[in-house]
Amino acid sequence: MDNKAVVHATFQALCKANLGSQDYYALCSKANMVYLSDIPHFKFDELDFVRRFITLIDLAYESKTRIVCLAAVPLTELFSNILTTSETAALQNAIGDMSVKKEGGSSSSAGETDVRFAVARAVSRLVEMGSNNYGNSD
Repeated sequence: MDNKAVVHATFQALCKANLGSQDYYALCSKANMVYLSDIPHFKFDELDFVRRFITLIDLAYESKTRIVCLAAVPLTELFSNILTTSETAALQNAIGDMSVKKEGGSSSSAGETDVRFAVARAVSRLVEMGSNNYGNSD
């Protein structure tokens, strides 16, 4: 393991503040692990915060920085207020099988129609970040 930092930050400090991809890139270039606490159960009217959260996850994934989420609800329920009931159920059923490769880039410009795809990708990446082998190979 390299000598990068371990960072603890709140969701409010990283995703509700006026930060963007350059800020997240700088964080991920200096940290190999980020503990992100106080993540709320997302609401539909918080899509800007959700997009920032997803952008952070995308950039962390691309730089092999592990994100550890401390949230109000389990990962499978985090986005349930944004997705339909059937989409949430499908996400819960698929979560064990999900794996996203490095292709695809970040989602900071995702429109509302892209939110479902971005959410699925983010959940997949968080699941992968939680695995023992994360960051050990390309």
